[in-house]
Amino acid sequence: MQGRESVFMNLHKKLPKGDPRRDLFANTFEAYQQLAVAMKANEQGKGERPDALIGAAGVRKGMLTKVLEGNMTPNEKHLYQVWLQGHP
Repeated sequence: MQGRESVFMNLHKKLPKGDPRRDLFANTFEAYQQLAVAMKANEQGKGERPDALIGAAGVRKGMLTKVLEGNMTPNEKHLYQVWLQGHP
């Protein structure tokens, strides 16, 4: 996992502090970390299936991709604005 974390840190540093995209990027990475922990626990019989976390991580990744590409529909822009209000 350390290799992936270093890639994340390098990309994270390229986004300016205070840029909401940086927060969304960190939030997306955190979602995948939580998913990995949940999947490992489930494999060991210690947790439930991580289906909801898979969906949430996918939504965050999709939103992040659209934001970084600047390719959002009006509905996606609205969803992003709502997310921003919850993450000042």
